[in-house]
Amino acid sequence: MKSSFSFWERESFFKGFDSVIIGGGIVGLNCALARKREHPQERVIVIERSYLGLGGSTRNAGFACFGSPSEILADLDKMKREEVISLIQKRWQGLGRLRSIIGDEALEYQQTGSVELFTTSQQALESKCHQHITDLNDLLEEAIGHRPYSALAKEKLSAEYNFQGFTSGIDNNLEGSIHTGKMFNRLLHLAKQAGVEVIHGMEVQSISIEGSTPSFVIDQQEIECQHLFIATNGFAANLLPSTEVKPARNLVLISTPGAVQWNGTFHMEEGYVYFRNVHDRLLIGGARHLDEHWDQPNQPTIPAVRDYLIAIAEQHLLPTSFNIEMEWTGYLGVADTKTTILKQLAPHSAIGVRMGGMGVAIGSLVGEELAGMVP
Repeated sequence: MKSSFSFWERESFFKGFDSVIIGGGIVGLNCALARKREHPQERVIVIERSYLGLGGSTRNAGFACFGSPSEILADLDKMKREEVISLIQKRWQGLGRLRSIIGDEALEYQQTGSVELFTTSQQALESKCHQHITDLNDLLEEAIGHRPYSALAKEKLSAEYNFQGFTSGIDNNLEGSIHTGKMFNRLLHLAKQAGVEVIHGMEVQSISIEGSTPSFVIDQQEIECQHLFIATNGFAANLLPSTEVKPARNLVLISTPGAVQWNGTFHMEEGYVYFRNVHDRLLIGGARHLDEHWDQPNQPTIPAVRDYLIAIAEQHLLPTSFNIEMEWTGYLGVADTKTTILKQLAPHSAIGVRMGGMGVAIGSLVGEELAGMVP
């Protein structure tokens, strides 16, 4: 049989797999760590198709958040109250777990608080959110034991941040920011330190979960393993077409140094738009609700998305001219519901995907739960 792998490669790298995790993001690495912790004798392998990742784990905006007021109200319109409470609980617990695993210093975690902002064109949304502050605090108290929301007048936004054109805001004193790169670098280090093998740059083309031994195909070669875990989030349907999840593309822009003098994290428009400082740089991203190709990874982001984010910065955030130094896209895993897909597929296979845009918050928990779904 013709093979693209040498005898040495097959003997040393692609043989004797116990647990294989497809997807090397936050979920996949936490799954591997948990699997190795519970089954130290296993050979645990993480396979990631890109050098670091194509999803959100290394390409997110670094928000330690669990839901802006307008986003939670939108969720309540579509989901049962108990489901929304459960989501918030998992996000809160997941952030705590991430901080415990990585450590606040390594995360560069800052509990700056966050503010949801409103403009003159969002009067209906603004009114709705302010009217429901007490209800939202009641819900958050039931979910996590805190009442984090309070109203901010436009005068304070102008005085504290020098923002212009916002009519009001709602503060959340429990949210903050992390350094995504340092978080992920530490997570990789912990996995390798635990004996997890991480293979980058190899794409799994298909999987088979029928029978007693699951397998996967790389470069036309079928490789067997004892346990198989799918942690590819928004790209899960590439391997399991019936999976109800889509890759949601988000654009992120970051300015040259010296653009901002404030410190904080901010949300707009039901969480679709967000910005923060990274030291003295402005980071702003999102607006996929304006991107007609948001679920098509091979299509370019339409210019209107970038233009919209730039316009927000110019009109509201930065009093002087600024330059964008770099930009990138990251992919979330979304569907009509925000509940995570976390289930056993077969006796020796399981899946943990669809983070709903909250992979930083819930990825650690989902990964650990995924690891325990097969014996």
